[in-house]
Amino acid sequence: MEPAALAPPRPGAAPSQPAGHEQALAWFEAEHQVLLAAVALAAGSGFDSHAWQLPWAMASFLRARGHWQEWAATQRTALAAATRHSRRSTAEIEPHDGAVTLSGRGLAGRIRSSDG
Repeated sequence: MEPAALAPPRPGAAPSQPAGHEQALAWFEAEHQVLLAAVALAAGSGFDSHAWQLPWAMASFLRARGHWQEWAATQRTALAAATRHSRRSTAEIEPHDGAVTLSGRGLAGRIRSSDG
């Protein structure tokens, strides 16, 4: 997976790097619900770059842990935000996390039926 081009951190921010895979997974486990809330807040507040970047960063974790409904919901949010944001097209996101993967896992019908 190619890294997303992100804006530099704001002055005073001190981003940290996990020491390894296990530390990164532990961080995602601890912050899982906060990240989901941040995606919803970003999308609802018009912060489209955050609303696609957060789901992009979370996708591997959500899939690896089997959080399929949350993965699908955040990817729908990301696709809508990316379309509005226009700097990253849905064609760029979809091969990584889009409907092809949903269909391949047999989840497309279940997710569609849970939406309505």
